[in-house]
Amino acid sequence: MSASPSDVPQLSHGRRTVTAVLPPEEDASENAGFVVFGRSGDFDVLYWSCAYMISDAPHTSWIVPGAKIHATIFMAVPHEPEPALGDNAFVRTGLHLPQYLQDRRFDIDDQGDRVIWHVDNREYIWDPPNWRLKGEHAGVDIDLVATAAGPATWAAGPFESILENRGGGYDVPIHATGTITAGGRTYTLDNAYGSHERVGMGQGRDIIAECYEAEVLVADLFTEDVHILFGQHTGRDMSFGRIDAGDTGISVMPLMGQGMMSVTTLERWHDPRSGLLLPSHWSVVMAADGAKCELDVRATGRAYWHYTTKSGVMVMVWQLSRANGTLYLADGRKIDIVDALVAGRWGRSLLVANETIDGPRFEVLDELAAMA
Repeated sequence: MSASPSDVPQLSHGRRTVTAVLPPEEDASENAGFVVFGRSGDFDVLYWSCAYMISDAPHTSWIVPGAKIHATIFMAVPHEPEPALGDNAFVRTGLHLPQYLQDRRFDIDDQGDRVIWHVDNREYIWDPPNWRLKGEHAGVDIDLVATAAGPATWAAGPFESILENRGGGYDVPIHATGTITAGGRTYTLDNAYGSHERVGMGQGRDIIAECYEAEVLVADLFTEDVHILFGQHTGRDMSFGRIDAGDTGISVMPLMGQGMMSVTTLERWHDPRSGLLLPSHWSVVMAADGAKCELDVRATGRAYWHYTTKSGVMVMVWQLSRANGTLYLADGRKIDIVDALVAGRWGRSLLVANETIDGPRFEVLDELAAMA
């Protein structure tokens, strides 16, 4: 995917957002997360880290008021001729409940021309037009420079409207170059793909209720000239996506009357570590505005983590996949997708904290209703 003009990064995005604007008694959280994935020698690698700030509200849905949370995931999967999901090793730390309680360095250093988050031994640096990611956490040592690869999507609304929207933030595709060292091996990435999320949310969500008896999937596919996003929420019978090819950008949102789309799970794999039947093979079809995309997507690696809230526990799984297919554009162009890397997040609620004879009760929803 070629670079496109973007409104990020900005220095102000490295400063506190909702936790600085919303009333201190209101539950709120904000995070800065980065995922980078690409080919390094004989390996396909995925790195994700995210730093979270939780408000001091005593009733926070995140259980621990004022928590500062730091999560890292990393996996390096051999690039085999035939993609298949197996029991790969991976690094994961930061989101288990005892880790919430650990004291850690979490300082924001506003130097005027750049803003640095010092989190444990890692630095997240807003240095327009770049982000710089440096340092070690969980045995994963990174030295990466990232730039925006396209415009940001402000799904949570602009930061300037936090009070009106009770939140704000964006997701933006990125390119990243540099090194990742783990397990005594250094992986070099040159213009790898990924995304950056900078989001702050106030009261109003219960992720356990949203994913109760449902699965969610959001995935990004990149090639040199193409970015395809596809997602699904089975509980809402909803699929969604976007196609960017050069200067052409197409949203696919069937529930809003924008095109048609299907994400079909063709195979599942029994994960011996989690006991879950993870989706491992999908067929994706999407069409809108004279464009059509057909993809066959097969997972090759997985690494999972848990979100624990007052309402229960949700599992989220990063999956590396490889995709083949075809993109047809309205102007007659045909673009073949050949062995393209895909980074996807799949998840579902695992446990509701308050089960009753009348069914589950979601603690966060109950608190929100009581405050309404």
